[in-house]
Amino acid sequence: MKKLNVMLLFACIAALCLALAGCGDSGNAPEPSNNQASTAEVTATEPTGETTITAADLTSVDITIEYGDFDAMSELAANIQSGRNDDSVVQIDGNVVNYGTSCSIVEPSADGSKRIGTVFVIEGASENAYPQDGAHVKLTGIVGADDTGYTHFIKTLPDFVEVLG
Repeated sequence: MKKLNVMLLFACIAALCLALAGCGDSGNAPEPSNNQASTAEVTATEPTGETTITAADLTSVDITIEYGDFDAMSELAANIQSGRNDDSVVQIDGNVVNYGTSCSIVEPSADGSKRIGTVFVIEGASENAYPQDGAHVKLTGIVGADDTGYTHFIKTLPDFVEVLG
């Protein structure tokens, strides 16, 4: 019985670690090469899918995160994931990290040893409209949740993702 409890505890700890892995990253943010910086561009195209927000929804920014402000981004990410910032308009100057199935906007720590961020979705845009991994962007979006109400993220539109480098 004691062995079963220990195995169950280990499984719970492993599951928690995997769940938290998506909330932050201890690696360094990838730096775009000169070639990437010059070609990284989000093209504002006609929406290809359904959108739930409009440009008017994004005009009044409630929360601004400056580039490299790890502490402010940590607080914002925690508030987003707990549902405390739903419907807030945020503007974040950060780096894009592509995890394969999702993209996040992240802030590096001062020493570059870790980073924290949150997932964003460009509504009405195709996958190839997202900035390249490692791109420096300024993103304005509105915090929302999926249909279940359990997954929170930033929703934006193509015109509100500006690639800076």
